[in-house]
Amino acid sequence: MALTLDASIGGVNSNSYATEADGDAYHDLRLFVTAWTGAATADKEAALVWASQQLDYHFDWTGSKFTIEQAMRWPRFGALDRDGQLIDSAELPQEIINAVSELARLLIGTDRAAETGVEGIQKLKVSVIELEFDKHDRIQTIPDEVYQMISHLGRLRTFSVSGGQVVAVPLWRT
Repeated sequence: MALTLDASIGGVNSNSYATEADGDAYHDLRLFVTAWTGAATADKEAALVWASQQLDYHFDWTGSKFTIEQAMRWPRFGALDRDGQLIDSAELPQEIINAVSELARLLIGTDRAAETGVEGIQKLKVSVIELEFDKHDRIQTIPDEVYQMISHLGRLRTFSVSGGQVVAVPLWRT
C-alpha cells in the first residue's frame, strides 16, 4: 500500500506536519542537504510522516489538542511562542514545520532507530586491551538541533522500564 502524505492542519487523516514543498523550501536555505535534495519524492514523504510521528511520540506538547477529531497532536489550544504570545489554535507554528523538515532529512540520511554496535563506547585501551561501555551513550532519536527548534513548545519525554512496563518520563534538556 502506497503512503499518502496528508499535511492538512487539524485534519482527521493528517499524518505529517510538513509537505514535500515545505521540506524543499526549508532545505533551499541550507548547506549539506544532499540527502534531502537527492531523495525521491516517496522517500521524502515517508521521512516527513516518520519525523512528524516521532515528534508527536517523543514530545509532551504544551496546551491541548484543538479538536478531539484531529489525527495529529497539533494544532493546539493554549500553546505559547518563544516570546510568550499565544499561538493561534488553528495554526501550525513554522518551528514545527522546520523541525519536521530537519528531522526528515536526518532520517533519510541514517536510520536513527538502528543500533550501530558502537553505542556506549566510553573507553578503549590498547596496550592491555580494555574496552568500557557507557550505558548512557545512545543515538538520540530527536537530535539536539531539532529539539532546540521546538523546545519552547513542549518537553521531551524519555522512556524507562519499570516493573516490566515501558513508562514515559518527562525530560527537560538544558
